[in-house]
Amino acid sequence: MKKVLWMILIGILNLWYAWAYVTIDESDAAQIEKQINSTVDLTLEQKKEKSKMFYSLARKSYEIRKAFTYATNTVPWVELSWNDWNNIKQRIAILKKLWSAKRWKILVQLRNAQYLAQELWRLYEIESFPTFEGYWVALTATPVFQLPRDNPDINEVIWWPWTQWPKFDGSNLIREVIVVYPKWTVFSLKAKKMKWKNTYYEVRTNEFDAKEDETHSFYIDSRFVDVSKTRPKDIIPKLPSSEQILLNMHNAIGSSYIWWGTYYQGVPELNNYFPSDVKLSANQLKQKTLKWVDCSWLLYQATNGYTPRNSHWLLTYWNAVEIEWNTIDQIVKKLRPLDLIVWAGHVIIVYDAEHVIESRWYPWFKGWVMMTKTKTRLQEIFETRQPVNNWSESKKWKAEKFVVRRRYGIM
Repeated sequence: MKKVLWMILIGILNLWYAWAYVTIDESDAAQIEKQINSTVDLTLEQKKEKSKMFYSLARKSYEIRKAFTYATNTVPWVELSWNDWNNIKQRIAILKKLWSAKRWKILVQLRNAQYLAQELWRLYEIESFPTFEGYWVALTATPVFQLPRDNPDINEVIWWPWTQWPKFDGSNLIREVIVVYPKWTVFSLKAKKMKWKNTYYEVRTNEFDAKEDETHSFYIDSRFVDVSKTRPKDIIPKLPSSEQILLNMHNAIGSSYIWWGTYYQGVPELNNYFPSDVKLSANQLKQKTLKWVDCSWLLYQATNGYTPRNSHWLLTYWNAVEIEWNTIDQIVKKLRPLDLIVWAGHVIIVYDAEHVIESRWYPWFKGWVMMTKTKTRLQEIFETRQPVNNWSESKKWKAEKFVVRRRYGIM
């Protein structure tokens, strides 16, 4: 039965390969995800070949999307053949002939196809490593650190030698902390590393695409996870109800803002696993346990990982609200709860008819998650920016514009 299902999956993916603009719905995506999570017996060489095929598909999908929208390149460079480029040009020509609404729907589905192909590429690539250790599931909120390959020591980051606090840089950040993932997240274990009495795993996830170099990679402490030789079932993010998303954000009000902060509740286990020799102040303890969140991660966490984690990706997310040439009062009347007021580098979420919520930076590390009057906040934005309908099509400089994106319906 597994072989039959796998052939169905390959058939769907081959259809994408030939017709890169084919759409898929949520039920299709769920079925494909189910097959990704199934165990298939392949040799290391077969997995390497599958990996090459899927990252080639991801690259072609990206090239088509790039012709129409702001597309972030998380695909490694792949040499494409003449036939591949000719196929890409044909797809672009077809898309240009479609109505904008239809074309946008197809581009969204093409993005989903690209991300799935990227996941399959990584899945096979990691499993083809001779050092592959299996999988793990987060037992609690789990931080991922970028560390030197020859010395992956989280202890030196959380308890910086010869100091009484974690390793902060000039911006008061622990730069080695890449992300904090929620409980039940599934990770692939690329390799095991021992340092003193601690066991660390070199890891990757199907959602986080930070680049690594020859000298650094991404690590977690083994005490945060439960290791399995078989791939656990991924939990596919589902968008919570509007009421629950708003409640989640409201619960974060007052939390500290730190750029790239990812988890406003913090990770208290860090202080337990890496205890300090001296008593830390309340602020030092907050910093050591990563108790902070920035603007896009506030939304990401409130939606249980459903929305993109980066404000740049939110510029073209969901549907555009027509606001170009509108006055402040006109925009206020159009806004609905959970609309996103976004520009490159920041996102503000509409909370209700009169308020917006955001995690906002202020000088001297005094930023926090706050709620303000919508009209007041728009007046401040209008001092330096103007509303546009489409971020990538607008000729205005990125520091001069903002857009509004909406989940339900096209305005």
